[in-house]
Parts: sequence; C-alpha cells; structure tokens
Amino acid sequence: MQVTKDKIRSALEVLSHASKSDYDGIEAEYFATIAKLSNDYDNYIKFNIVKNKIGNFIKAKMPSCPSCNDGRNVFIVDLNINLLFFDPFISDKENIVQLYTDTNDIYSIIDFKSPDFLSLLSFVKKENPELYYLFDNHAYCKKCKISFKGNDFIASGIGDTIPFEDIISWSKENVESNDLE
Repeated sequence: MQVTKDKIRSALEVLSHASKSDYDGIEAEYFATIAKLSNDYDNYIKFNIVKNKIGNFIKAKMPSCPSCNDGRNVFIVDLNINLLFFDPFISDKENIVQLYTDTNDIYSIIDFKSPDFLSLLSFVKKENPELYYLFDNHAYCKKCKISFKGNDFIASGIGDTIPFEDIISWSKENVESNDLE
C-alpha cells in the first residue's frame, strides 16, 4: 500500500473523531500505531517549544549590564575566541540543545602557555585581582562598551547541553514574560 499525504490526512481525520469506546477490542498493531503517533506529536510539540523559546531562555540567563541594566546588548567574551553569541543547536533525536559559539573565524594570537602570558596572568591575579575576570569568560555590553564579570551561565554555558525539559519547564514558569517579547 502506497502512503500519500492525502491518505495520512484522511486517517488522521478518522482518528481525531474516535472516542475511547472505539478503541475497545482494537488490534495491538493499530494501538501501537496510535501510541507512536501520540509520541511523535508530543516530540513535535516539545521541539517547537524549544525552538521558539531558546533565544529567550539564553537572554534570561545572561547577566544584565551594570551600567544600563539591560541584557539585550550583552555578549560573551573569551580570550581564546571572540565569542559573539551562543549559537544553539537543537537536537530533536537526543532532546537536547547544544550551546556552542560562533567564532566568526576570529582566533586569538595569544600563546596561553608562553612564559610572558603566564607572568602577566600571575601579576594581574596578585596586583589587580578585580580585573582577573578578564582572563575568563566574561560579559561585554555593546551599548555601553564595558566589560564586566560574567555569571554562572557564562562560566559553564559554553559547550554545555541543556535538556528540552529544562527549557520547557523554564518556559512554563515564565509564560507571561515570554509572551510579552
């Protein structure tokens, strides 16, 4: 039997009007099909929620600029790579979002193992510890043109994976603020 989109639509139309009494005595293979359709639909809904909310999720996790108190212009900075923003990869097979970074092919020329760099690192840590955060992943406000210490999300977010359920739960908790944007 050849399956076409019209046949699938027709079958779904019939199933959408079926009641619980219609399922009584149904053969196992048909029940398995209904269960599969239900699971596929559930996964489709989860994927779309994540796809639509991942940007807001990341914005909510980023620190606000201490000068303008706005997080929309905040970017992540790293000495290894100029991290302009997180670029999430949504894996519907694994039900995770992988946070990786857009490098824009701008690589640092710093040799992090050189004696000069290690000496600088030691000097800053000892003599000016409030600026030591600049050697770790930190935040930069494009609007105010200032760098500031990042938060836990910036410190651990690069290369991190986030399960769909975390984003869906966050989305449910923040329905009102998400819908306003």
